[in-house]
Amino acid sequence: MDIMHSVLASYGFKKDSYTIERFGNGLINDTCLVKKEDDKYILQRINKAVFTNPFLIAENIEKIRAYLAATNKDYFSLLPAKPWRAALWYASPAIFTGCSRS
Repeated sequence: MDIMHSVLASYGFKKDSYTIERFGNGLINDTCLVKKEDDKYILQRINKAVFTNPFLIAENIEKIRAYLAATNKDYFSLLPAKPWRAALWYASPAIFTGCSRS
């Protein structure tokens, strides 16, 4: 199974229920737009040559979100979707080389 489909499967997506397309033209990370019915999601592959410990990125995002939620009740923050596994973030051991259409 293609790595993108594997990642999306961990979030409960069935292979024929969504489309994937490249989003933007980033120089460091690969970003994809995933469309499923009326919903849209951003899926990003972190460049491990630049960000050697991507879990620190996830940890920092959560700390910032929690701080802003606690100190500014009017602050609106999007939350990442949680995979079926209990973890907040999904990391694949496979190498993903770019976005592809399903």
